[in-house]
Amino acid sequence: MPSRIVLFLTMTICFITTVSAQKNLFLKSDTITVSDTAGITHSPGIVNGIDTLIHDSISIDTTVPDTVVIIPKRRKSALEDKVQYSAKDSMRISITGKKLYLFGEAHVTYTDIELNAEYIELDLGKEEVFARGVYDTIGKVTGKPVFKKGDESFESDSLKYNFSTEKGVIFHIITQQGEGYLHSDKTKRHENGHIHIKDGKYTTCDAEHPHFYLSLNKGIVIPEDKIVTGYAYMVLEDVPINILFVPFGFFPNTTKRSSGILFPSYGEENRRGFFLRDGGWYQVLGDHADLTIRGDVYTRGSWAIRNTLSYKFRYKYSGNFGFDYAMNKDKDDPTYVPTKDYKLMWSHRQDPKANPTQNFSANVNYRSVEYDRLHSYNTESYLSNNTSSSISFSKRWPGTPFNLSLSANATQNSQSRQTNFNLPTGSFNMSSIYPFRNESGSGKYKWYENISLTYSSKFDNQIEDSTEWFFSDIDSLRHQAWAFENMENGFQHSIPLAVNFKLGKLVTITPSLSYTGKLYSAYTVMDSVIYDTAENDVVEYSHEVQEFKYAQAVNPSISVSFTPKMYGMYQSTRQDGYVEAVRHVISPSVSISFTPDMRKINRNYYDTLRYLDENDSLVYHRVFNIFEDQLYRDPPSSNGKSGSLRLALNNNLEMKVHPKNDTTGEAKKVSILDNLNFSTSYNPFKEEFKWSDVTMVAGTKILNNKLNLRINGKFTMYASDSLGRDIDEFYYKNMGGGLHFLRLRSISFTTGYSIRSKSGKDEEEGEEETSEDEVGERYLTESDLEFMPGYLTSGYVDFSIPWSFNFDYHWSYSKRNLRTVRTHTVDISGDFSLTQKWKIGMSGGYDIENDVVVFPRFSIHRDLHCWEMTFTSIPLGPRKSYTFTIRAKASLLRDLKYEKKPNWYDQF
Repeated sequence: MPSRIVLFLTMTICFITTVSAQKNLFLKSDTITVSDTAGITHSPGIVNGIDTLIHDSISIDTTVPDTVVIIPKRRKSALEDKVQYSAKDSMRISITGKKLYLFGEAHVTYTDIELNAEYIELDLGKEEVFARGVYDTIGKVTGKPVFKKGDESFESDSLKYNFSTEKGVIFHIITQQGEGYLHSDKTKRHENGHIHIKDGKYTTCDAEHPHFYLSLNKGIVIPEDKIVTGYAYMVLEDVPINILFVPFGFFPNTTKRSSGILFPSYGEENRRGFFLRDGGWYQVLGDHADLTIRGDVYTRGSWAIRNTLSYKFRYKYSGNFGFDYAMNKDKDDPTYVPTKDYKLMWSHRQDPKANPTQNFSANVNYRSVEYDRLHSYNTESYLSNNTSSSISFSKRWPGTPFNLSLSANATQNSQSRQTNFNLPTGSFNMSSIYPFRNESGSGKYKWYENISLTYSSKFDNQIEDSTEWFFSDIDSLRHQAWAFENMENGFQHSIPLAVNFKLGKLVTITPSLSYTGKLYSAYTVMDSVIYDTAENDVVEYSHEVQEFKYAQAVNPSISVSFTPKMYGMYQSTRQDGYVEAVRHVISPSVSISFTPDMRKINRNYYDTLRYLDENDSLVYHRVFNIFEDQLYRDPPSSNGKSGSLRLALNNNLEMKVHPKNDTTGEAKKVSILDNLNFSTSYNPFKEEFKWSDVTMVAGTKILNNKLNLRINGKFTMYASDSLGRDIDEFYYKNMGGGLHFLRLRSISFTTGYSIRSKSGKDEEEGEEETSEDEVGERYLTESDLEFMPGYLTSGYVDFSIPWSFNFDYHWSYSKRNLRTVRTHTVDISGDFSLTQKWKIGMSGGYDIENDVVVFPRFSIHRDLHCWEMTFTSIPLGPRKSYTFTIRAKASLLRDLKYEKKPNWYDQF
């Protein structure tokens, strides 16, 4: 009995001593209530300074009768870091229970774990935490627990979590897994991070009560990997659709790329039959590349395959390479001739950081003539007749004036079926250097120190052909071999030496000396000229000699330019007037150039053709150049002296105004006429048509720079004959004088106007840019884009812009000989939002000259929160069709859709 009394007294003294040492504590029964809990930190085994010791052993001191000495031993805690906690309302501490109770916006942080809730209970003995929300005065639960661990985050009604084992039980959880949301009545979290669920829902709808979901009886979530479920069925607007079920489910749940099947879409075409389209395989090729293979198959024999290889090496280069091949058949139609179509694409971009001194890029878009018409789902590609491809390399040497560029180019025209190749072309240039300047010199340069020297060179290899270059037949291959044999080659370089002097501020004199050399792979030899009685005309007979020939010339020249400026000013005398001043700037320019006759020094590459009749009368006379059928003409000045006089007149009209709604008092500059420019030239050494055409360019912007007005014109000073051909006689003389100085060749007028309403978003927030991943463009196939309205081709509709409108107008007139060509078109596009969820769009054009509507399109889009509905109609034209689609927005469920549409291909 005495030992027990001593033990009891000792424990009581230790407890009272410990409690009395605390600040801001109120002792009540076995609990301590803390009124101010801000900034409280708990170390392992310590709660606000209270040592939570576990009395593991009792030792009896034999030297002192009837005494017991307590030897406390701190329990080793599994916690690896401090537990920080706080509460806005209050906190209670249970000494005996080793628990903390946090009330009102409670917050607990441990390592990478963060927990927020209205009520949190910390069990320090078990190293567990319990959190839940509370009911407010209207019976609604507020302050639900929000748990975060690293990138993982979820909200639930209540939860219990063990810090040491990392296990937990969560009730009524809503957590985001990739693009989807997982709802579960009861969830267990294991130490390996796996989550086991029971009676759950999986959906891509972010509403608290989802509009649709897959009802799951059980499932396992492996974070950053996958979700595996048991039996699941579709529920739409709380209506179970049991016929839409799966015996088990598998959902990717990773931000990393993974290989897998690409499911096809299905449908029917009148011409090609039933089809499966855009099905295939996606293959990951390491960390830097992936391969997508898609294919189409039709019941009447047609098929297609499309391959796209994408690659990206950070800070080095990135690109895409694709090849499409299609076989067009109709086995039910014996008269149908099978055809092949193809498309080759390559886009390569080099990061500027990879090598600042050299660059390699590619933009290849080569296709068969009929590919766009039969297989393209892109409107711009379908309407375009021209495509171009290029592969280029450039290199410069730092610290030197030299640079090199090489390229291979191809242009195609689907109407003329003409293809032009440059295989390859290149140039090597040297920028201006000043050989007589002293690098250490300063001050004003002497005249000879301004002498500059440059060098430029280029070579070309050109082929013109009208056959298909891939998958060709024998005749096409023979024609291509002939095209290669007749490839036009050429090389030219020049070395100009120049210096300029200024006489005052307006006159510049530039003498120069230039060497030009050109290398040809062939030249023309004239055999004879005879008179063809059947044709009643002279016929030339010649042949081409396939032999390299170098032509060169040295050409001194001098040019003088005069560029004054004249100003006209109107100053308003009214102090309160709208217009303060108007200024007119006139900028005439006169330049003269002259190259003397250097035929005594330079070789003459011209010859004269003459035909005399039996009376020795001259019937035919022509001066021809032996290189006139080659890629480059002969070097300049090999046919005598040359020169020109160039005249130009530029006008600009501006004014300063005081807007009525401006409170700053400062005048605002407004452009009335951006430019009104005229130019022409005169060559006194030509035998005829010494004056060139007069060109006119005018433009301005009105309506706060939103409406652009542009006028381009071309006029000639010469008259024409009855066949519309130019004759060497001034127009004003032919018209009998008067004001008929110029004859119109061509004129065009273009204007465009774009306007949109202000964004419905708060201007202070700014408009966030939407990335491709956010809008879902990465999962849109070409067939998805087939009927998609213009504003929806990115997969994203901006409802914050209530309306937009675009207007383009073009009119042109040209006359050459007796042929007159007119174009008169109007293009209109726009969209407007009926509500925050409805948007209507339209686009189209009208050819006024031919009275034809060009590619009209009408669309309606409805935002259904986690779904979207689109109706698009093309009522006229070769792609007359419509489509109606309801689909889930998330890319994960891109194949969950209903689609109804005919096919434009049926019209061919």
